[in-house]
Amino acid sequence: MYQVERIATDRGLSAPERQQLRDELARPAVLKLKRWLAVEYARCRPSSLLFAACRYAINQWATLMHYLDDGRVPIDNNQVENRMRPVAVGRKNWLFAGSDAGGKQAAILLTVLVSAKLAGHDRFAYLRSVIGRLSRGWRQSRLDELLPMNWQPDADAASG
Repeated sequence: MYQVERIATDRGLSAPERQQLRDELARPAVLKLKRWLAVEYARCRPSSLLFAACRYAINQWATLMHYLDDGRVPIDNNQVENRMRPVAVGRKNWLFAGSDAGGKQAAILLTVLVSAKLAGHDRFAYLRSVIGRLSRGWRQSRLDELLPMNWQPDADAASG
């Protein structure tokens, strides 16, 4: 199935063309897999790992068929998982922030950096600018100007 997707991507196929290619090349393989799963599921001991794997695949069959029936549906959700990976990796690392106070500071810093990214800023340029402005005595009455949604990279960094 991944070979079919690679062909579709290499050819730059539209969603309807991708679905047609899937019908021609992937659907026969998927139907063969379904027959194999049915045989193995009936033959396996219920306590076996193969039985559990077959049951899982059979239970997910409707989702797989949705992939075959709609050329817009990606073969997997790797793009979403890749975007979530930093959160999962970070969650493990944040357990070792040194203390509750260290964890709180790390959470604040990450919130600021992610907010800057969501506002469309280069995170590190934003952080350098804000720290620079604060170190030069930026007035507390103007702190809202340094929030990611208000920050302007071209603002006069010497003022404050």
